[in-house]
Amino acid sequence: MQFSNSIERFAKNDRGAIAIIFAVSLMVLSLTVALSIDTARAYDVRSRIQSALDAAALSGAKILDEDGATDADVQAKAEAFFREQLTRLAISDVRIENFDTDPDWTTSTLTARVDIAMGSIFKDLSGAGGSLEFSPESTATYRALKIELSLVADITGSMCDTPPLAGDPPCTSAAKLNALKTAARDMVTALSSNNPGAGAVRVALVPYSASVNAGGFANAVSGGASMDGCVVERSGGQAFTNASPYAQPLGAVAPGSLPFYSCVANPIRPLADLASLTERSALLTAIDSLAASGGTAGHIGAAWGWYLLSPEWSGVFGSRAGRSWDPDKVIKVVVLMTDGAFNISYANGGETNPWPDVLSSDSSHPGSSGHQALQLCEEIKSLGDASKAVRLYTVAFQAPTAAETMMRECSGDENYYDASNASQLNAAFRDIVRRLNTLRMTS
Repeated sequence: MQFSNSIERFAKNDRGAIAIIFAVSLMVLSLTVALSIDTARAYDVRSRIQSALDAAALSGAKILDEDGATDADVQAKAEAFFREQLTRLAISDVRIENFDTDPDWTTSTLTARVDIAMGSIFKDLSGAGGSLEFSPESTATYRALKIELSLVADITGSMCDTPPLAGDPPCTSAAKLNALKTAARDMVTALSSNNPGAGAVRVALVPYSASVNAGGFANAVSGGASMDGCVVERSGGQAFTNASPYAQPLGAVAPGSLPFYSCVANPIRPLADLASLTERSALLTAIDSLAASGGTAGHIGAAWGWYLLSPEWSGVFGSRAGRSWDPDKVIKVVVLMTDGAFNISYANGGETNPWPDVLSSDSSHPGSSGHQALQLCEEIKSLGDASKAVRLYTVAFQAPTAAETMMRECSGDENYYDASNASQLNAAFRDIVRRLNTLRMTS
């Protein structure tokens, strides 16, 4: 009976069970708290690392926009940017390994990924050991379009305070000429202001008056006919195309053979990469050296603005020729500026009414410079082939009404600017840059 009572009392004694239950509960609670801490910390660490990885992927993707970049360049740029971000975040007890990038050059897309391991309170308490591991990745697309722009600048005698007479030297400083130089310089500076990558923004210069000076390219583009470095319009079946000069050369005039002919002082400059300090400086120097004289063969200038953007001319200009036609990757632009009526032409019917015949300044008259310019404008805009479209902007600077009308018709109302003073000329060029930068940044 006494033994039975002892067993009964033992069975009813739960003081040890409570201790065991408490110990187990404490362990479960500790693990729960540890798991909660791990989860919260992992979320915070992963979020911060993901942000750094997103920024690094975009930084690397921008390299895809640069000419000559390699997979190694992309990897190095993205990883350096990622490590820099991590240093600023100062995340402790985290191991970061195997940073890697996968560039898609066709779509300008970069995927970056990395392996992360961080300490775990839960695993330490549970005795499982090890760390929390995850491998975040980020994909970024940077599709900033490239810009290729030809600035076709009027440096005729009317840009001087007093137009030089035949045989006189060109003027190098005058109110209108200086306004053009300032506006052109500001345009180049504005296009360079966002530190474009290599090859992202390229600018060509076409000074024109009664001709265009082809400089060192004169022999190649004229088939050896040019005697003074200058050329005039092309005649025949390629008169209004951008075909290579090897398919049909440009025209040339013998110095002194025509009273209204003169060779423009400043040569053309093929596309200069604004990311290159050397090329940009040379372009700005060329702008500063513009000198004005002679009549206005604007159609020849317009044609050369087109030629300098055309991949068809790669045999002449090599790496400084325009890229292949691809509107999804390159914006091609001609900015055509004048202060007067186009009045000098040499071929395609223009030779029948040479300046000073009034018909030489009548853009409705076949063969006149204005008439040929309007034909070229339609071809430059490539309305029949969107894949080869060029954006054409025109600027009439203190120009007569007839010239304003012709320039407006050339580009269309939307892309036409009328500048009556130096400030408005500068504003027109700046607005063109603004519009191009808006077009360029597509993502």
